[in-house]
Amino acid sequence: ARQEADSLSVLHFYRELIALRRRYPVLRDGDLAFLPIAPEDRLLVYRRQDQGIRLLVTANLSHQPCALPDSLSSHLRTCTPLLTSYNREGNPEAGTLRPFEAILWQETAEE
Repeated sequence: ARQEADSLSVLHFYRELIALRRRYPVLRDGDLAFLPIAPEDRLLVYRRQDQGIRLLVTANLSHQPCALPDSLSSHLRTCTPLLTSYNREGNPEAGTLRPFEAILWQETAEE
């Protein structure tokens, strides 16, 4: 009952994630490509794309904040965050992921 009332709860996060899967079929059916990231960066980065829609997932797999590589950070400044695993108020910083944070981004069409 507490999670129902808390818009920032894990329950609400998963509901948002399920709604995004329904809204963006590319999350289910699109091509999947992992971006090359150095293992010491402790990141998982992959893209789903289909029919001109491109979504990018960035995930910090560690308990420490993690700076994104400059090339990726620069690219994310042109993307729109759709969902983050942290407090979803405000915009996430494109250059750093908080501990265990994951962000789903929509890429611009011309990229």
